[in-house]
Amino acid sequence: MMRSRAIRAAARAIQTAGALVLATGCTGVGSSASPSLPASVEATPSTTPSVMYVPAASATHIPAAAGDPGPIPTDSITVDLGGETNGVTVCAGWVWVQVYSETDAIVQIDPDTGAVVDQVDGGTNLACFDGEPWAAVGGNEIRHLDPETRATLASIAVVNAYYVGSGAGSVWTASGRDVVRIDPETAEVVATIRVDPTFDVTEVEGSDDAIWASVKYGDAVYRIDPLTNTVVVRVQAGAYAHGILVQPDAVWISNAHEDTVTRIDPETNSPFFLNGPGAGVGLAEGGGFVWASSREDGILFRIDPATSQATPVVRIGGWPYGISATETTLWVSDGLTSVYGIPFTELGE
Repeated sequence: MMRSRAIRAAARAIQTAGALVLATGCTGVGSSASPSLPASVEATPSTTPSVMYVPAASATHIPAAAGDPGPIPTDSITVDLGGETNGVTVCAGWVWVQVYSETDAIVQIDPDTGAVVDQVDGGTNLACFDGEPWAAVGGNEIRHLDPETRATLASIAVVNAYYVGSGAGSVWTASGRDVVRIDPETAEVVATIRVDPTFDVTEVEGSDDAIWASVKYGDAVYRIDPLTNTVVVRVQAGAYAHGILVQPDAVWISNAHEDTVTRIDPETNSPFFLNGPGAGVGLAEGGGFVWASSREDGILFRIDPATSQATPVVRIGGWPYGISATETTLWVSDGLTSVYGIPFTELGE
C-alpha cells in the first residue's frame, strides 16, 4: 500500500505543528499452486453486467475488546529506513517495505537480522505470486522481479498502476477505474475490467474463486468472477474502503476514514463490521489471527477470526500502515521512518 501525496502532505503538516499521532500496508496474499488461466480469458476490455448490490446500512457492528496495549516488545527487530514507511509484504523469504523519501522505493530486508539488502527504485507496492515478487513501479509498470538480484524478469506497461495483487492464477493491478489481469507466464495483459463508473480502484486481491477490488471514494468493494472477467457483486463497506485480505472463509476490508474493518462472507457476500482498527489500512494474517491497526492512536489490534472481535495489543505509535508476517514474526511499519519485526510469542492470545 502507498499513501497518496495529499495524505503525505497532511501528515507532514501535522508533524510540523508538533501534534503527530499518525504515521498501510498491505499484505500481498500470494497464490501458491495457482490454476492456469481459463480458456475464456481474452485480451479485451470486458463489460460490466447487471451487478448485485449488497448494502451495509443494517450490518452488525462488533465492539472491540477492552485492553491496555503495551509498548513495542524490547526483543523486536527495529529497522530505521530514513523515510516514510508504508506497505509491507513478506515474499520469497524477504520483507519488502515501501518507503517514501522524496522518491518512492521498495526496500528489501533480511527478516532474521533486519539488514537492508537492496531496494527497487520507484516501487510503490509489491505482491507475492507463487513465491516470487511482482512490483508496481513508477505508476506505469508492473515488474516481475528476481527475489535475489532484483533483476527485472518481465515488465508490463499499465497506466496508473500503483497497487498489485494476485489470485486465480494471475497477477492483477488497479488501473484507474479498471482492474487489469496479467498472465504471469507470458507477462501479457489478458483482460481489462471496468469496475466502477465514477471512481478509481484502490487495491485488488484475490483467491482462486474471486477477485476483490476496493474503491475508496465509493466506500465499496467489488467482486470479480475470474472465469468471466466480470464484476458480479458490489458490497457497501465503510468510509474509504482500502486494504484487502482474502481468506477462504472471509474477506477483510480496512476502512481508512473510520476505525472499522468490514468482514465479508464470500459464500453470501454479506458484510458486517468490527470496531476498533481499520483506519491504519494494513491487514495481515499470521499466528492464527488477523492483524489491523488504528491510525489515530497508533495501535496494533489482534482479531480473533472465530469471534471477529478486535483486541488492542501493542502501541506502535505513528501510523501503523503496513502489516505482513513470516511464520514467527509480525512486521509492522509506523508510517514515520521505521518498521518493526515483533515475535508472535510477544503478542499474546
